[in-house]
Amino acid sequence: MQATRAGVAHCANLGNRASLAVPNRLPLPSTNGRGARRASVMAAAAAKTLTADVQTFATALTELQKSPAPHYILFNADPDPHTGQPWCPDCVRAVPPIRAAAARSSGTLLEVTVGPRSAWKGNASHPFRVAPELKLTGIPTLLAWSPAGGATRRLGSELEACGSAAEVEQLLARSGFFSS
Repeated sequence: MQATRAGVAHCANLGNRASLAVPNRLPLPSTNGRGARRASVMAAAAAKTLTADVQTFATALTELQKSPAPHYILFNADPDPHTGQPWCPDCVRAVPPIRAAAARSSGTLLEVTVGPRSAWKGNASHPFRVAPELKLTGIPTLLAWSPAGGATRRLGSELEACGSAAEVEQLLARSGFFSS
């Protein structure tokens, strides 16, 4: 993906149909003091994990497409500054089992935070809600991602409906989401 002057990222692999509005500024709690954020790469035992936020998503998506397949994208809440936990209770339940399942897979997971609660809740114009290739309606959302076709599988409301981490594990097993 490339960022244009207007703050819109275009992915060459997805063609012009897939453009993602990436705002130049969105207040996020963990910037480096100058407002710049970087996509970070962490090595996991069996899988690779990339992390991003609204500002670094385009760069991280490019890195994801260069990483070992299969590709997965997990949209999650930013940590609450007071608790250190995601502000979204569904994310608190769902993210650890998803991370564990991804670590057992042979692919690459891109974890993307959507911003603080105030930037996500009730914001119909959030970039991840309006992006044609994403159209998120809630978090957590887990996507299987193909460079050629975007999201090929999606778990969203199913994850939100899980009442415990054990239910998330059962959902992932039933759905075969991380099966190669």
